[in-house]
Amino acid sequence: RDALDAQDKKGKGAAQARVKAVAISKGLKEASSSGNTDDLEVLVNSTSLAQLKETDQLKKGAEGVEKIATVMSSSMFKQAMDDKDITDDVKKKMKDARYGKVKSLVKDTVNPGNRNSGDSKAELAKWSATDIVQSGVLSDPSTRAQAVRAMSDSQYEAIQKSDSIGTNAKKEIEQLREDPTVRGSRFHSDHAAHTLSQIKKPSARAQ
Repeated sequence: RDALDAQDKKGKGAAQARVKAVAISKGLKEASSSGNTDDLEVLVNSTSLAQLKETDQLKKGAEGVEKIATVMSSSMFKQAMDDKDITDDVKKKMKDARYGKVKSLVKDTVNPGNRNSGDSKAELAKWSATDIVQSGVLSDPSTRAQAVRAMSDSQYEAIQKSDSIGTNAKKEIEQLREDPTVRGSRFHSDHAAHTLSQIKKPSARAQ
């Protein structure tokens, strides 16, 4: 009887996963046509990773996997990057999309010609400090100053407490945060580039 119960639970679990996969596919189509990903974000983050892995997006990297990656919570995204069932090719698509979004928001936030910079800043504030670090905007001299200016106070404080960044790098980030105009040029010097290189590279699995 126990074996039958276990088999029944497994069957129900697989059926639920298929239902979720269909719902996510529908949500992706709606998000693509409307441009609004709010409903998709709720749907994805109310779904377990095990169920998400049943979708063609996470199985095969089908169209829409990029959108899923950008609306995942930080903890779910990390879980996906650590999951051995998700292929490296799919993970690369997910990382490129997620971190590309962070980079785009940073640039849009500090762009003086962007009339919607406030919206970009509000959107950027929803991302975790881990996402900002992993995106590479702080280790890249061409976006570093922009990132420090664009991030929220809570993101800045979390980054200053992060073990992923060296002490000297944190000091440079603090100086730039306090006076980005004066220290902007120094931050692009060879000395600053060397100091910020202390930002630790993500593990091979997270790259």
